[in-house]
Formats: sequence, structure tokens, C-alpha cells
Amino acid sequence: MVVDTLENLEKYASLNPLFAQAIDFLKSHDLQAMEIGKTELKGKDLFVNIAQTKPKTKEEAKLETHNEFIDIQIPLSGTEIMGYTTAKDCVPADAPYNAEKDITFF
Repeated sequence: MVVDTLENLEKYASLNPLFAQAIDFLKSHDLQAMEIGKTELKGKDLFVNIAQTKPKTKEEAKLETHNEFIDIQIPLSGTEIMGYTTAKDCVPADAPYNAEKDITFF
């Protein structure tokens, strides 16, 4: 997990072959002006998903993991607190891994 500011985003371009394209998109588009929903940049391999959510308290929030995808999460307004726990210390939630959505909640 990497937690940083948008000013440093380009430092991470070499971590994944698709990051450079993602970074170019993020720098060239006004995310605030985009409509809610999914925009595919390279089919299902690279997409932007604009969602409107309400902040959660620490008690309400669930840790999540993905097996196939990497999230670049950018809060567009307000403040969001992110946490990290090693996988071996995560306690699975009631729902198992969802392959269709590529997500497990803990």
C-alpha cells in the first residue's frame, strides 16, 4: 500500500505497466467534472470509477483486498483516513472473496 499526495504520483509510474497511462489520464482530466460511473481506458484492464460515497468512521470502515486489480483511490473532497493491516492479521468478514468484483472485505 502506498499513501501519498497527487504531487508525487509520477514517482510510482514504474510500479506497474499501466500506471503511466493512468497517471496521464489523472493529470489531463478534471475528476471533479466527470460524471459518476466507470470510464474504460484500456478495456477491463484499466478504468476510472467515479463514485460518490459518504465518509465512514473507523468502526464502520472495512479493510479490503484485491487479487487482480490495483486501486488508486483519490478523495475528491473532504478528508479520508486510510489504514493498513498485514494480510496475516486480517480477520475475514462474513462474505468470501467475490471474483466478479475482485474484492475481499475484512
